[in-house]
Amino acid sequence: MIYIFFNVFFSRFQIELFYHMIFLFMYDAVRPALVPLWISLSWWIIILYRAGGFNEGTASSWLNSFVMSLLVGIVLNVNAFASQQTQSVLTWLLERPFSVFRFFAIPFCVSSYAAAVQREKEQFVIVFPVRTEVLVLGLSSSCAVGIAAFAFRWMLRCYVDERRPIINNGEEQVED
Repeated sequence: MIYIFFNVFFSRFQIELFYHMIFLFMYDAVRPALVPLWISLSWWIIILYRAGGFNEGTASSWLNSFVMSLLVGIVLNVNAFASQQTQSVLTWLLERPFSVFRFFAIPFCVSSYAAAVQREKEQFVIVFPVRTEVLVLGLSSSCAVGIAAFAFRWMLRCYVDERRPIINNGEEQVED
């Protein structure tokens, strides 16, 4: 059904361009330098969910985390944009959507995790959960996400290699 919708309203070029943009976004999102961020995100989700941080959070603590992420995210994006002075703001936003999102998401996750640890002091030692099953679940999910990110990157790389034309004696030949 979706395939028919796309073919009726969009040209083949527009569909290929859309898939290419999604591919580039995903390929950029799982580059090796970002794998620790994906691991940290899985840790944040599992620990806050299992330790009750999502359930018992007050609206003011979530609002504080959101406002902090806006302020810090704007500062980080301005700082990153200022180092790329050859581009316009719109070009920066369109070429690096994952970076822009990341600059807002990281401060939100950090401040909400700190608020949850502060609120549930008896369930944490420093920043680690006291309950062994929560700690093991957080560590195992983080390892699984790290392995999955590298595997996904490898699969995307194989896809790129498969679609790349074979060069033979200076002439491009597309493999059938």
